[in-house]
Amino acid sequence: MQELSHDDLLAKSKQLIYFRFAFAVVALCFVFLVGHFVRIDLDPLALSGTCIFVVCVNAVGYFLLKQDLLPSEKTLNGLNAVLLSGDIVAISCAVHLTKGAESDLFFLYLLPILLASNVFGRIGIFLTALFASSAYVAVLLVANWSFLPFAYVNVVPESLSAAYAHRLLGQIVSRSGILFILSIVWAAFCLRMSGIDQDTKLRLEEQLRANTAKNLELRQIQSQLIHQEKMASLGRIVAGIAHELNNPINFVHGNLPYLREYFEDLKKLVASFDQIGDNPKIRVEELKREINYDFLVTDLDNIIADLNEGAERVRLIVRNLRSFSRLDEAELKEASIVDGLESTIKILSQYYGQDKIALETSYAQLPLVLCYPGKLNQVWMNLLSNAAQAVSQVPNPKVVIATELLSDWIIVSVGDNGPGIKESDQSKIFEPFFTTKPVGQGTGLGLSICHSIIERHGGQIWFESEPEKGTKFFVKIPIKAVVDLNEPGQIEPSVT
Repeated sequence: MQELSHDDLLAKSKQLIYFRFAFAVVALCFVFLVGHFVRIDLDPLALSGTCIFVVCVNAVGYFLLKQDLLPSEKTLNGLNAVLLSGDIVAISCAVHLTKGAESDLFFLYLLPILLASNVFGRIGIFLTALFASSAYVAVLLVANWSFLPFAYVNVVPESLSAAYAHRLLGQIVSRSGILFILSIVWAAFCLRMSGIDQDTKLRLEEQLRANTAKNLELRQIQSQLIHQEKMASLGRIVAGIAHELNNPINFVHGNLPYLREYFEDLKKLVASFDQIGDNPKIRVEELKREINYDFLVTDLDNIIADLNEGAERVRLIVRNLRSFSRLDEAELKEASIVDGLESTIKILSQYYGQDKIALETSYAQLPLVLCYPGKLNQVWMNLLSNAAQAVSQVPNPKVVIATELLSDWIIVSVGDNGPGIKESDQSKIFEPFFTTKPVGQGTGLGLSICHSIIERHGGQIWFESEPEKGTKFFVKIPIKAVVDLNEPGQIEPSVT
């Protein structure tokens, strides 16, 4: 049997003291009940004193443990030895007070052996068994010492004293022998069970360590997948930004050569004033015709307008990106659901826009919602990008967004006319790592994380889907969120 550590020994010592307290109280109640209702030859006061003795001894032990006055395994073992000795003394008193050699309480001597198996090793268990057996023999001998000499003195064999002495000696020897054998067998059994308990504990600890290592590995894999999901989300955002920035950048890039050419012609016109003769008006008119001055001025105005429009669109794109990510609004605050949807749509301009997926919106008049805007925008990004991918292969693709105010709740729906979700997949759609996308195009974490985000807002997310008719996702969130989404490890911002 492996030795217990200080902490384990301390914990088990306290548990055994609690057990002794309970046992003594139950025994005390039993004594009073028996003394009151069953008129037998007992001494309730003496038996009660024995129970109180156990309580007092263990109270002292509990005080020492509670005050941390036993800092080592050696001192703890000493305390347990004293408490076990007190148990054996108390049991001996109980046996003595209940007819001694004829007492049926002698089996209680097995109890200290069981208690010893919780805190001691092989030697301690068998020493406790030997001490308990010896205490029983001592009790019987002391209690019947005045009769024992009659078993050996030269008296008439048929005398009552000799007969009683012989019978008493036989009873002492037989009972002592039975208890001794029973104590040794019981000690061996308790030792065996303690060994099994220790082996089981060791196996459980090994399994726990293995599971901890496995969980750590799974957490690392999950972290990598979530990171991959973030990168995929970032890729979609970057693609949308790149697409949206392409037009205004083309405005600027396409007009710069003309602006440079027109500027050179204007410089020629201005420089020509130094070379004109006596008739400047004729020379200026010739130069105007030469550089097509009227067209140049008109086109220059158009170029400046295009450049201004391009710059304004770049500014709007940056503002939409800032609104989507809410980098400056990480705290719980009131925000507009419609603004979040609109900024997400603009970020996903590679899907939605002219000559692309038809997008219909039906917005109700909504109040501001107490929420984490950035996290909700991740939900809209996921639902809208999934809807766009669902209708990518159907003729006349269409996505419909609608909002509804229902008492203290807001319902947002995102529907598409795609092929729908297979009935066999519908029960697994929010499970982590489940995806219907081809290998390498999704990790299956997006909708699971959306579910977590909405759940942490105190809301619900569900869907309706029919084959070949499309899918509609519903998000129901309270106007006043009451849950802190910044609890560690609860939500990882990511979409699929």
